[in-house]
Amino acid sequence: MALQNQYRTETGVGSLKIRQNRVLGYFIDVPTRGAELLSENPAFRRTQTLMDRQRFVTQVRCAALTKETGGRTNARRGWARWSPAY
Repeated sequence: MALQNQYRTETGVGSLKIRQNRVLGYFIDVPTRGAELLSENPAFRRTQTLMDRQRFVTQVRCAALTKETGGRTNARRGWARWSPAY
């Protein structure tokens, strides 16, 4: 919750949420109207676009989750997975 509140104040997106699923691991979920603010910030990397929401990952969150879980989730691949390959 503290990290979620920190990201909300940093970005100005009040509806920002940190969520988790089996495919992405932990990610940041924002409505499409708030996604532009995150897209401009190099700390956030877009991973998925849905009809009314967009999902992002951050290097900080992936590293923290890997440390917390001992690397047992997709988080250990999270940042590298969404980094530009070219």
